[in-house]
Amino acid sequence: MSPYQESEKEQVWKLLSDAGLVDIRMSEPVLDATLAMRSFLFDAVYENKEATAEFRKATGILGGLWEKVRERPDEFLDRRIIETDGIDVATRDFLAGMTDRFAVALYEQLFIPKPWIGPMAWNQL
Repeated sequence: MSPYQESEKEQVWKLLSDAGLVDIRMSEPVLDATLAMRSFLFDAVYENKEATAEFRKATGILGGLWEKVRERPDEFLDRRIIETDGIDVATRDFLAGMTDRFAVALYEQLFIPKPWIGPMAWNQL
C-alpha cells in the first residue's frame, strides 16, 4: 500500500471513529444476498467440474504466454514499464489486460503450427 493510500485509509477510520461508528457491517438483507451469491458461485463456478476443467486449460494458456512474452519482451511489452517496474510486472500487466479471446488467439499464433500446404480433401490423406 502506498503512503498516499495509507493516509487515505487513516483519514477514513478517523472520520468514522470520530462519528462514533466503530463497526461497519452489512444490513441483514445485504448479508443474506451476499451469502446466497457466494453459495451460488461456489456451486456453479469454483467447484463445478466443467468450469474447473476450463480453469486448467486457461492456466496452461497463460503459462505458455507468460514464458513466451518474457522470452521476447520487445515484441509485446512497453520498455518503459520493464525499466520502471521489471519484466514480471510488465508481463503480468500485459496478460491481465487481455480478453479471453485475445489470449487464445495469441496463444494459437505463438504455439499452434500453421499448415504449410493448401487445403486437402479427406480422400487425399
